[in-house]
Amino acid sequence: MTAKEQLQKIRRLIAKAKLKEAVDLLLDYAESELSAQVDEMIAISSKYYEVEEMARNTTIAMTDYQRIRSQLIIQLLEKVAAFEAELDVEIGAVPLIDVQETYKLSIARTKILTVLIAAADGVSIKVIQKESGLKNRKYLIAALNELISAEIVERYKMDGVSLNRLTEQGKGIIRKWF
Repeated sequence: MTAKEQLQKIRRLIAKAKLKEAVDLLLDYAESELSAQVDEMIAISSKYYEVEEMARNTTIAMTDYQRIRSQLIIQLLEKVAAFEAELDVEIGAVPLIDVQETYKLSIARTKILTVLIAAADGVSIKVIQKESGLKNRKYLIAALNELISAEIVERYKMDGVSLNRLTEQGKGIIRKWF
């Protein structure tokens, strides 16, 4: 079950007035996520169990019991919303499409560099695509252009054919990493 699904389940428990289960699950959630809100959840949980004990022992007036339960419901809903906001920040920080694009370009750069490291001379885009196994030319071109802009790769023409090779700077960077 994802974190978002867990929080939705807790909301449904609150809606059904199943506060014991909601409190316990929300406390477990806070502890499992190592949230900064664990102490607040412990306080809410403690208050819930204290009020329930008072109701069982009939040491609290029904109006006070209902008022405190209503306050607890509001606090629980606020906590769920706070946890959801944390999720939105974590997940929403970088849209999934951007992450996928970043990974695809990263893989393309790595494969291009692998081909260029192995090549004695310059290599055409067609050869890079074949030897790297990159199926999508869009990512190959985008990654190659990034490497050229960063002066790691240079493009030159020989006999009317555009070739690509590592620059001295690019070779130096790669030597530091490998």
